[in-house]
Amino acid sequence: MSHASENKNWLLEGLTHRGYKATTPRRVLTEHLLKHEGLFCALTIATKLPKLDKVSIYRTLETLKELNLINPVINIDGQQFYEKSEEDHHHHIICTTCKKTKCIDCFHEEKPKIPGFSNIRHSFILTGLCTICKKKSA
Repeated sequence: MSHASENKNWLLEGLTHRGYKATTPRRVLTEHLLKHEGLFCALTIATKLPKLDKVSIYRTLETLKELNLINPVINIDGQQFYEKSEEDHHHHIICTTCKKTKCIDCFHEEKPKIPGFSNIRHSFILTGLCTICKKKSA
């Protein structure tokens, strides 16, 4: 069960429960993230929400990361990509040209047992060319 079914805006509530104010930029950004599927970065958010100050976007993403409400996934071309912290474990494929992302199921359900380590997690990123970018390059 994901956070989304627990609360309408669980990201904003996660901030306010830890003493952060529910400012308009935080509200707009968290509402956008709740509707967004797949990975995101500050640059893609700034493109989709041009009225938001870029500094506010970066600061809010950093705060959400520190509070474990979003997870850093991969850094591409100097941009940190994140995903919402959800209980359903999955992986991603990213277009190397337009940076479009898509979630894919995890086919490795069993956690590996490695002597001397605990709380083992894994991450798997595929890269490729999406259909639209492939048509443009042809």
